[in-house]
Amino acid sequence: MLPSRVSFPVTVLMTVLLLQTAAARAEFISNEQLLDWLNEATRRGGSFKDTTLALGFVSAVHDLDAGREICAPGGLRARELLKKVHEWMRGNSQSAWGANGAATARQALIETYPCPRNPADDARR
Repeated sequence: MLPSRVSFPVTVLMTVLLLQTAAARAEFISNEQLLDWLNEATRRGGSFKDTTLALGFVSAVHDLDAGREICAPGGLRARELLKKVHEWMRGNSQSAWGANGAATARQALIETYPCPRNPADDARR
């Protein structure tokens, strides 16, 4: 039971997120689903649900490789990451995309925000 002080919009948001979590299960997000979310999220007045899902998904992909293969500038907003992944997907053919949405978002972020190469890493190979 939610405390009575929780506002109606917060209750609705929590319900939407819980339903999406249950629907997603452990399945991969396809490239098509990711592109649909990104198209909607970058459209003026786009769907709040799709924007929230796209922001969370792209942010999670970023956070998994931040500082290793993805070196986005500090202070960058999640919305900018979302826009960059969307631009990358629209600018590259599907043959450049990964096997699923996570692999594609990761590739887009690595190419957009590459980390500086460390010569010591090359010497170890």
